Amino acid sequence: MSRETRLIAVLLVISAIGVTGLLIVANKYQKVLVANPAATAGRTAGTMDSTRNAARLVDGFLAARAAAWTFVSSHPEAVLRPDAHADLVDAYRVERESALAAHGMTFEEYAAVRSAWRGFRAGRSVGDAALAGAFHDKQVAVDAADLGPGEAFDSAIR
Repeated sequence: MSRETRLIAVLLVISAIGVTGLLIVANKYQKVLVANPAATAGRTAGTMDSTRNAARLVDGFLAARAAAWTFVSSHPEAVLRPDAHADLVDAYRVERESALAAHGMTFEEYAAVRSAWRGFRAGRSVGDAALAGAFHDKQVAVDAADLGPGEAFDSAIR
């Protein structure tokens, strides 16, 4: 056996011992984590809460958009001339607010999600990773949330 062959054999043995040691340590850590879920709860709770909150915000946004779409499609005259239809503007506001309230959202949260949604649709980065994930999870509904000509109307009504 040549010197190079012996060196390669020794390196392979050392590598096998190292990998085996790492597998044993990883197995012990896995057993500790499975036996004590509270050890990881603190790290994942914040992520889960923000993920759930983002999903709630996107659901509320989509519900408000569905209510807005129903209103806009049944009252196109209000969209074209909102200044001439103050009663319809108030009715629109009530419809949107009730959809938001059903999801525990405020108008400010809706406006923030709407802004993030517009950026998401334009291909820009969404600052909140949980919100971006919620947009991706509901991609089909998010893509269909456009109000068309009612978009400017929705933006104008606080």
